[in-house]
Amino acid sequence: MSHLAFSGNKPHLQYPGRYRGFTLIELIVTLAIAAILVSLSVSVPKLLQHETITSKTNNLIADLSLTRSEAVKTGEQVLICKSQDQVQCSRSGNWDEGRLIFIDKNKNYQKDPDEQIIRVRQPLPGFLSLRFSAWGPGNGRYLSYQPSGFVQQNGTFAFCDRNRRVRPRGVLIMQSGRARISYRGSTRNPELCP
Repeated sequence: MSHLAFSGNKPHLQYPGRYRGFTLIELIVTLAIAAILVSLSVSVPKLLQHETITSKTNNLIADLSLTRSEAVKTGEQVLICKSQDQVQCSRSGNWDEGRLIFIDKNKNYQKDPDEQIIRVRQPLPGFLSLRFSAWGPGNGRYLSYQPSGFVQQNGTFAFCDRNRRVRPRGVLIMQSGRARISYRGSTRNPELCP
């Protein structure tokens, strides 16, 4: 039950309990915040995956550049290869399981105990795959840089999202040993990104 009270010349209704419910403005603000949170929850995972692919692509470019510069600097053949255990080059498996850079002094395309490891990369996150399609020796198991800075094989690395939420990213290797990023073209090849 309400009571009529006077404050100065104006009467006010007083209610014995607290006000219950939302005003229209409070409801609109709440719905707007909920809509923003729902849209962020959908786009944040995609944004994180996009940033991960960008970061991993930049790591590969840095590794290729390091491999090339070490070959020129040391006057030796330097290999970057896929590696499941991050100790030896792998004949099977994929590049997303890890990789290894080392000076291949005896040019046998395998890491021997007396050969220096330059860098090791750990496996990629589970949603991301990395494939290498090469033209030349090695069947895509390794990439060998010569003291001239050139490679024995050229080809394409392709970073693929296994869930197909983020578009593929490619790294093209020229015969000159230089690498460049590709956002389309050969990375749309179904053999590289199945």
